[in-house]
Amino acid sequence: MTRPLLLLLLSAFLSSCVWDQPTDNPDYLPLDDSRYPYAGIPRMVIETLDFSQIRDNSTMVPAVMQVYGEKGPESDVMELSIRGRGSASYRMPKHSYKIELERKSPLLGMSKDKDWALIANFGDKSHLRNPISYKLASLMGAEYSPQCRYVELYLNRNYMGLFLLVETVKIGKNRINVIKDENTFLIEKETAVRSDPPLVKTEKGSLFHIKHPLSPSQEKIQELKDYLDSWESCLRKQSFGDIESRLDLTSYFSHYWTQELSKNVDGNFGRSVYVYWHGDDPIHFGPVWDFDLAYGNSTTEAKRQSSGWYARKDGWHSQLFRNKKIDSLSKSYWREHQAQAYTLLDTISKYSKEISGAIQHEFDRWPDLQSRSYWAYRQSFSSYDEVIDSLQTWYKRRMNWIDEQL
Repeated sequence: MTRPLLLLLLSAFLSSCVWDQPTDNPDYLPLDDSRYPYAGIPRMVIETLDFSQIRDNSTMVPAVMQVYGEKGPESDVMELSIRGRGSASYRMPKHSYKIELERKSPLLGMSKDKDWALIANFGDKSHLRNPISYKLASLMGAEYSPQCRYVELYLNRNYMGLFLLVETVKIGKNRINVIKDENTFLIEKETAVRSDPPLVKTEKGSLFHIKHPLSPSQEKIQELKDYLDSWESCLRKQSFGDIESRLDLTSYFSHYWTQELSKNVDGNFGRSVYVYWHGDDPIHFGPVWDFDLAYGNSTTEAKRQSSGWYARKDGWHSQLFRNKKIDSLSKSYWREHQAQAYTLLDTISKYSKEISGAIQHEFDRWPDLQSRSYWAYRQSFSSYDEVIDSLQTWYKRRMNWIDEQL
């Protein structure tokens, strides 16, 4: 579909709508919030072209969007494309979405960009694990951690619940701010079970999705493979001098401790672990991503326990922690940042109060507070306060256990 034709169709679609706002003003999308009134956070209203269904996590669908505040719209109508996102999470009843704006925009006060994610957090009854993890990474010294905002989503005039609008992981001025050229690499750890091309696999079997460069040539993929093979060889040789020259230790320790402290299921070098570098610069870990199965919210009993080391047992982590100097520096890094990490308890309280009204809407729309019906649900709760108490108790115990070990 050509761009002019798409604009004509969108214009005709908007003009034909029956508006809840004045009918002579085509700058509004309709919002019926009679059942779910304003709860203190923005409402995001999205309508796809001809109310087309979003059928999968690969096909982009043309749409328009507007942000509502308490009294009415607080943004212009914006054009975008939308698709589903996630793999296992997309099989749940409440889907997450990837949106791409037609023009860069600073949504809800966040830095200007086109690419955003609407995270459903359906597997996390607290709806806090992702945002508090981005905050924790910052407290632990991460150079960049995704910005995010809570919203209530209306899609094609249906209330969809509480979502987290998040910056997606990409190379860019307002995201991972490094030189954006063919010598910059951004890769994401994958597993053989769930992997998306383009991919690179090292001699030792580590599998990565290539996020940048986009559409890399076979020559570039081979260059990346050679680099990673060389790095994994460096890890096996255990020379601290060589490791230190090739790895940004601050980015590594901030990433590692965020994963270890939260006991994130993917944090043991499983999936959603990002690393990047430019040319001969050191490897940087981060940003952190995907923490719905963390802080005791796991599918297995061992991972739900607040005790026990986890992230350091596998992948590059296990190789790094074999080095006594790395292990010693890691302990020092923890001691320098543990006071900041304790303040995350205040963040949990702050965020839970921020969404206190919207969370009631969420559990009215998706009554799963007591449910164990889905693979991510291992606990049943009688109230949202009980959810928050469970999360804070787990975090305190985890902090205390780590302190006792070090």
